[in-house]
Amino acid sequence: MNKEEIYDSQISPLMQQVIAISKEHGIAMMARGLTAKTARI
Repeated sequence: MNKEEIYDSQISPLMQQVIAISKEHGIAMMARGLTAKTARI
């Protein structure tokens, strides 16, 4: 399984859940995703 498949199958559903809960309770949030090309480590 590559990183895109992991994101699509595991991370994206969790982010959608976090977004829905935040909207339901009026909690502001910001998320940022980095890729190997944009991360500065």
